[in-house]
Amino acid sequence: MTIEDGTAVVLAYVLVSMGVIITFLLAAFVIGWFIGRLRQRRREQRGEVTYRAAVARWPAAPITLRQGARVVHDSRRPRIVR
Repeated sequence: MTIEDGTAVVLAYVLVSMGVIITFLLAAFVIGWFIGRLRQRRREQRGEVTYRAAVARWPAAPITLRQGARVVHDSRRPRIVR
């Protein structure tokens, strides 16, 4: 079984094109992930600033900063349960 010159050129072109497409998609995915991570970090920082401002404004009020179900900050005093 032999491959003619024209077929080899087309096959090489297809493989190179696929490599370029895969590289482009991978780069787009990584850049998108990185930008999403930066946005998430900015939201977290904005939440921290808002939490600290609220605690300063209302020091006696119980204020909780959450990320989903996880408590990030809680302004209440720790209690000892016996």
